[in-house]
Amino acid sequence: MTAEVAFDRADPESLSAHVLDFASDPRLRLLLRTLEGRDQDRPLLGLAEALSRGPPAVGSSGAIIAVRETPHPYLVFVHPEGGDQQRLTHLPVLLATAAPRFRPCSWADAEDAAAALAAKVRSTLSTADLDAARLLAIPRGGLIAAGLLAYALDVPHNRIGVIGSQGPTAPDSSPVILVDDCLISGVRLRGALRELHGESIVVATLYSHPEVRSAVETAEARVAACLGGEDLRDHGERLLGEDYPAWKALWMRRVPDRYAAVLTDLVAFPWSEPDVRVWNDRTQTVEPHWWLAPPSLCFRTRLTEPTMEVQSADDHPGIERLSPSVVPVRTADAMVLIDCQERTGVLLRGTAAELWEEWMAGGSATAARRVAERYQVDESRVRRDLDGALGDLRGKGMLAEGPGA
Repeated sequence: MTAEVAFDRADPESLSAHVLDFASDPRLRLLLRTLEGRDQDRPLLGLAEALSRGPPAVGSSGAIIAVRETPHPYLVFVHPEGGDQQRLTHLPVLLATAAPRFRPCSWADAEDAAAALAAKVRSTLSTADLDAARLLAIPRGGLIAAGLLAYALDVPHNRIGVIGSQGPTAPDSSPVILVDDCLISGVRLRGALRELHGESIVVATLYSHPEVRSAVETAEARVAACLGGEDLRDHGERLLGEDYPAWKALWMRRVPDRYAAVLTDLVAFPWSEPDVRVWNDRTQTVEPHWWLAPPSLCFRTRLTEPTMEVQSADDHPGIERLSPSVVPVRTADAMVLIDCQERTGVLLRGTAAELWEEWMAGGSATAARRVAERYQVDESRVRRDLDGALGDLRGKGMLAEGPGA
């Protein structure tokens, strides 16, 4: 599925690269198919854009994500040595685990969940309690969920508020409907409950797992009911088998504020992806998961500036001149050619990189002429250098076969 690239023409202490082969791993292919099912014409590029914007990308300064979508999908990380590479080297395992769990949610899905949740709230509260209830949102995703639920329940604006703010105006004895978009571990919910007074609370979430909801009702005497519009699925036994109970116990120790540990769907809303945590072996700490929803599917992702550069090999001029398994990557001072099948790389600097770029865009004759004019050197000499370099690359299997190569 992944491997580190061995460079045969580079400064090995200054550059590292890792390849994710989406063609050979069925779990990674599943992730692309899920995105294709959400009308993503270029799912691998969209995934790369999401990865470049997520919290872990902030700690990967200088890294570049390059993708080649056709004829075989490859994703390549090129990054300087010496930084925190644990996030990058562990990413393939995370993606493979996340692939069967990833569950994009459309606005229509959210509306359906809100309608189902409203029906459950109505069946839980009496008409009198519902008419007196305060509806409080857990920011920020809970604000959107609360708006949907308020419309579905016809709750007036003066009985809608936000945890930690003033309002809504109602006696403390009034029932509280505490709303969030999802309930995965319950850490945010526990914090919200600490700010609430009163003895009659109904927790209402668009998406949640029954085991977590049950754990909340058991642990919190003030919570009369913990409801979910749609159930999240549990993937633990299928992914971990007999190791699942140990995983549960481990994560309850790692995050003691959670109510339960369940390996649920990774739901992605049109507004944001929930705060899911993963373990960093190097730092021995819990940290945020990578984002998976492309900017076109998720508002927060769309508004977040990438902290890693994303490059598309398919948009590179002359890409058809390269072997289908080769991904070109532009760094600050060089051009890197990575053979994703052989896990080898060639690094071209200076005029060698310029000559290669000109050849990709226009062929041998054009490249030799332009570089010779640029540096005021003999064109035949440039052509010999180019032919020698191309012969070397052809010998390594990096060029496409046929007359156009």
